[in-house]
Amino acid sequence: LGDVYKRQKQEWLARFPFQLKIKNCPVRSIKWSPDMTHIAFVQISPQHKHSELKVLELATKRFRVIDRAFSFLGVAWSPDGRQLAWIKQGGKAREQHRLLVGALEKNKVHLAVAYEDKNISIYSLRWTADGQFLVFIRDDNALGVIRPDGTNLKWLRPLGCFPMHGYFTIPHSGWDLSPDGTIVAFGFGDFIWLYSIRKPDALPVKIRPVARALEIRWSPDGKGLLYVVSESKAPIAPGGARTGPPHSLYWVDKEGKGHRLILREEKGIYDLQWLKGQDIFYITGGALCKVTLGI
Repeated sequence: LGDVYKRQKQEWLARFPFQLKIKNCPVRSIKWSPDMTHIAFVQISPQHKHSELKVLELATKRFRVIDRAFSFLGVAWSPDGRQLAWIKQGGKAREQHRLLVGALEKNKVHLAVAYEDKNISIYSLRWTADGQFLVFIRDDNALGVIRPDGTNLKWLRPLGCFPMHGYFTIPHSGWDLSPDGTIVAFGFGDFIWLYSIRKPDALPVKIRPVARALEIRWSPDGKGLLYVVSESKAPIAPGGARTGPPHSLYWVDKEGKGHRLILREEKGIYDLQWLKGQDIFYITGGALCKVTLGI
């Protein structure tokens, strides 16, 4: 695979957030800012009693606590890196779900509630490339599209019955928004479905990956997708799916052609991100890896 990728492990970038594991406080939802100067992540307390959303400034190694909640179901940086959006779960019965947007300044965070739901759960979110809208998933097979200030909310439902929330019962992000903000790719069953936001009445286009897609990421130029599959041989319950390591990473173009194996990780591929250029980042075995693709 030497002609497909060139691999470099950036151990120094991973040390700071992952040293929190020593205190039995796992780290989840690691997201790098667009300029790669900050990392947002969720730290889970011992016994999983609560979680904290934190931001690490790499240059100073300084942590900031942005918010606290029972759990966080999605974290995303705005394209300009000035705002952070997240979904928090709270309330006495954990029934309250809020989508918040925080403008990060040097010594304070200006918070705004963009959306709140006490009846139906919401999961995961993405920004459009122009920073004008947030897209998130609601537990009734709907895509929510909303401005960061909470206005212009609309609901979209792909034709057919696709439980898009299904992959959020496991620690993967099985969907992504195209760079131009017009197509949502999400994994369900044996396919990756491409759903047009501009033409919500059109049937989704389906791509058959080599195995069930766990994590999905669009290329920055919108020409194709990376997806992660499990190669675990562990037995599964009837109706279940293999999700554990080892994991393999594949490339496919948006027409569903040209599947290519990029790499394989015995300890799994998690928090996959493709921010710009040919460099991708992911977590494996407690280390942050950087890979330069040759696609």
